[in-house]
Amino acid sequence: MYYGTEHHKVAGGYFLLGKVFKLMNRLEVTESLYTQVTQMWYNYLRRLLQSRVVFTDMDAILGKQDDENDTNTSNSTKLDLSTEAEAHNTLQTLLAYRHENAQAKQELNKIYHSLTILYFLARDYIQVHDYMNRIKDCTLKEIDDDQQRILKFLEQLGQMKALMKRQQQQN
Repeated sequence: MYYGTEHHKVAGGYFLLGKVFKLMNRLEVTESLYTQVTQMWYNYLRRLLQSRVVFTDMDAILGKQDDENDTNTSNSTKLDLSTEAEAHNTLQTLLAYRHENAQAKQELNKIYHSLTILYFLARDYIQVHDYMNRIKDCTLKEIDDDQQRILKFLEQLGQMKALMKRQQQQN
């Protein structure tokens, strides 16, 4: 097997299996598979967030172009459009499922946090705030740590934008 059983690239297979078992009304199997898919995306997106170099976002704000041939940035730290779309669709479907079966609050928080990271990596900061505010009664330490990291970045981003605006007004 090219990818391991816990790799995000195989999450789609587990997700589809979960859908099949849901149609067969085997909810305990569906629950197990959906929990595994959530964990796979959660782990992958957290690794991307932790390996992400904040300066690349600052470069984008300053108008510097991404260099497609940049050898300093490995593909494992970038989120391509197809992976982003798959993560978005899968996580939104899992979110709807969790809302129907509201017994797993911790899983719901993981999905919200995964979507927060996904939108952060996609630079959709309005959605980041929205999903961060949806996380309730969280007992997972890594969510708190990641949220502090994201909040610090957004604060720096706001300061940078305000500084750029002042400089433009002075010129």
